[in-house]
Amino acid sequence: QLLLLRVSVQAQLSSYSLALADAEELISMQPTCAEGYYWQSVALQGLGRGQEALEALMSALEYEPQNSIFQQAFTSLFEDISAASEGGGGRQSPHSSHRSPAAAQGGTASSSAAAS
Repeated sequence: QLLLLRVSVQAQLSSYSLALADAEELISMQPTCAEGYYWQSVALQGLGRGQEALEALMSALEYEPQNSIFQQAFTSLFEDISAASEGGGGRQSPHSSHRSPAAAQGGTASSSAAAS
């Protein structure tokens, strides 16, 4: 739980390299933790690695397919990448605000995040 909190704070502070390291550590300890993949995606997107971020979101959705935040983030990032590849040429920038997936579920951590 502490590592999950730390990665979310790092990402929200735009410390994407630190957030990525924490997310990868979290995923190695809890490979089915969907929130770990979500925050990995946020960090990768912040580092301008949109395709890898999209892949991380696909992993998050694999473990929590009904999570509306993961679905919305995936759709938005997919559209951004598609627009850039269609000649938009714009840099993929991270979204200005990243909500905690737990906040969308009534403020409680997901069961996969609590699993050890």
